[in-house]
Amino acid sequence: MAQNNIQTDIFNRVFNKTLGEEGGYEDRPNKIDTATNMGFQQETLVRFKNKHPELAQGFPEHVKNLTREQGKIIALKDYYEPYRIGEIQSPALQESMFDSFFNHSPTASALWAQRAINQNTNMRVKEDRVFGSETINALNKLSEDEIIKVNNAILKQRLEDYEQEKKTNPNPHYEEYTVGLPDRFNRFKIK
Repeated sequence: MAQNNIQTDIFNRVFNKTLGEEGGYEDRPNKIDTATNMGFQQETLVRFKNKHPELAQGFPEHVKNLTREQGKIIALKDYYEPYRIGEIQSPALQESMFDSFFNHSPTASALWAQRAINQNTNMRVKEDRVFGSETINALNKLSEDEIIKVNNAILKQRLEDYEQEKKTNPNPHYEEYTVGLPDRFNRFKIK
């Protein structure tokens, strides 16, 4: 029972920090690629309902009507549990990795963590883009100084990805609707 309470506390903390960065409902085709609510895209809602029909009872058809509690269920089942965020021991890395998985592809998020470990510690992990036991165990072996370096290196890679995406994204409004991302990354930085 105590372990469940710890996991619930971790999930609530990382979810609230990430959702604190997200806005409400937005659907402006001339600005954003797809309708979102609290950072959840319409396709995320549809995919979740298809994958977890037993959990999606009463979920809306359109993301516009998604409630925060329903968003929590999606975040738990699609981001927190599959990427084993609760197994990471550092609270800062829990928050940073959850936010990364919530906003980027799982393969990119895993690779950024693996590169950060390899470039900032004496440990070596496979850069296989899979966020599994090897990567999680390496994160859990970091010293306090290494946690800072690895966390901030992950955020630096996220920023570099954003800067590259600004140059290549075909949506002329990409930079406008993502203007807050550098500040967001900075809020996850360990100073």
